Amino acid sequence: MASLADALRFDAYVPHADGKWHADSEHAQNTWKEVISIGERIRAECRDDSIRRNIIEVMTYGYGHLGEKEKAKKLIYENLGRIWISQERMLESVLEGDELIKQRQQNLMQFAELCCLEMRDLSRDFEPENRIEVFENIIKIYAMIYTDGNYGYYHAWAWYYHSEAVNIYLGLKNNAKALENIKNAAGHAIAFDNLSPNAPYTAPLVNQIINGGLATSKKGNQSYQLLHKLDEEKYNIIRDTPEFKEICENLKKHAKED
Repeated sequence: MASLADALRFDAYVPHADGKWHADSEHAQNTWKEVISIGERIRAECRDDSIRRNIIEVMTYGYGHLGEKEKAKKLIYENLGRIWISQERMLESVLEGDELIKQRQQNLMQFAELCCLEMRDLSRDFEPENRIEVFENIIKIYAMIYTDGNYGYYHAWAWYYHSEAVNIYLGLKNNAKALENIKNAAGHAIAFDNLSPNAPYTAPLVNQIINGGLATSKKGNQSYQLLHKLDEEKYNIIRDTPEFKEICENLKKHAKED
């Protein structure tokens, strides 16, 4: 039942025919209601604490999308601890040797991802000049961790942040920086598409972590998605430049629709 709720959670995010996700669509709303119903039954009847804890995440998203914020807050306050006493943090106080190093590396990767998401969201209403500074710093954070260029799974996040930086630079009419970030986004997209399952991270700060299996909920691989994105009208201002054409030709070599 927990696996079903998790699968339904992702189904609620499936885009419509127009390629966009509609949170208020009848399909999305009914799916979240089903997720909540399953979650409530699990919390009432399941005796496995780990399953009961994990379903809280899915139910919280459901309540949020259904506009039932008070129910979501009640669920969180009554069942979840503070970030400083999370499972991940507390394990650091009892593990030793390689186990401790691996836990710290996993925590670093997850906390960096969370930190960058908070930076992105906090800067949503910033002026473009200030927001681009935030995105440049996010990109630097990832570069400081994955110092040898092997970002593993986080190649996908890196290409996302570079592509968002492109949009800001275009708005600032800085075409040179926009092209630079498109090139970097393409490099990360191609690197992600060529990842091998269970390949190790190799930078010193994360060298005990192994990539798991990788999956996507969108059509096509990362190169395909970026190539499709670059078809948008806003890129016309740089479309005829040699740099842009070269990037697109390189992406075509790696893009796969399936």
